[in-house]
Amino acid sequence: MKDQRSTYNIQSAVLGFQEEIERLKAQATMGWQKELRALKWYGLQNGMSVLEVGSGPGYITEQLLNSLPDSHITSLEIDNALLEQAKKLLSNVPPERIKFVESSIYHIDLPDNSFDFVVARLIFLHLNNPLEAAQEIYRILKPGGKLVIIDIDDGVFGTVNPEIPSLHTILK
Repeated sequence: MKDQRSTYNIQSAVLGFQEEIERLKAQATMGWQKELRALKWYGLQNGMSVLEVGSGPGYITEQLLNSLPDSHITSLEIDNALLEQAKKLLSNVPPERIKFVESSIYHIDLPDNSFDFVVARLIFLHLNNPLEAAQEIYRILKPGGKLVIIDIDDGVFGTVNPEIPSLHTILK
């Protein structure tokens, strides 16, 4: 079911699969409180139905579950290996709180008007057709629902604070 309209493939990660999983964990957890504050500023509230697209191994899903104890979280991931990692990580979460969906962001296997809030974290920068993905996400949002896209543009790395001297070498 692989949809190749994306530039990210964990199977070809330079670091290797397990090391990439660990990198994703560090990336997800190190700034979570600031990220959560921003998501709440954009309207995320406890009790909402939340979809995380491109959920990977489930580290942000875990943060969402812990931060929103009355919310139902749906984890959408196209890569079965990553989805299995998420299921393993979150195996202790009651099924009424979480749902796992293996699906492309371009053809989300969920009904129209299903979610109050969608988080797309570090996904759109990898998409070959972001407009098509956004249109599909809007299809599944409830009227008045919100899509929050959190992405990085490699061109703004000069504004990283605090400065990370090795970052420029890594990017090269």
